[in-house]
Amino acid sequence: MTRDDELRLHAYLDGELGATESIEFERRLADDAELRKGLAELRAIASGSAIRPATTKRHRACATAS
Repeated sequence: MTRDDELRLHAYLDGELGATESIEFERRLADDAELRKGLAELRAIASGSAIRPATTKRHRACATAS
């Protein structure tokens, strides 16, 4: 995925693309699995449901010790 693709993904997700540009981008999304994956990742981040690392017992112990 190119830097331009990343910028366009952000613009698409934010609703900043015009109607024609959105349709063209959606066609690209339909044909490009990597682009769809990037969109899914951005949506997960935006919704706050991005995968977070598991908290270990050590981290919990440190947090409660302070």
